[in-house]
Amino acid sequence: MEKLDARIRNHDREIEKMCNFHYQGFVDSITEFLKVRAEAQKLKVRDFTRGKADEGPEVQLGSELRQCRLQQWNISATVDKLSQCLPVLEMESKLREQMKSKR
Repeated sequence: MEKLDARIRNHDREIEKMCNFHYQGFVDSITEFLKVRAEAQKLKVRDFTRGKADEGPEVQLGSELRQCRLQQWNISATVDKLSQCLPVLEMESKLREQMKSKR
């Protein structure tokens, strides 16, 4: 029976050594994974920043285009409003001429 107990203790020690060895490998793997994840996040940020920097001229052109279209719309609206006022201004001009000629 003592031989069996000694053998069991021996196997328990071997199992513990194996678990400790694999546990340390597991911890090392997790540590390495966390480092890789942090580096990947930095690369994502760097890539995103570079992408935004590359888009800078296009964004600027888009902003300028939007400004030009707004200006074009404002000019068109102004022309329409002045066109609506033109008959009234022409009538006012004729009325002034008639009033001037009757004096």
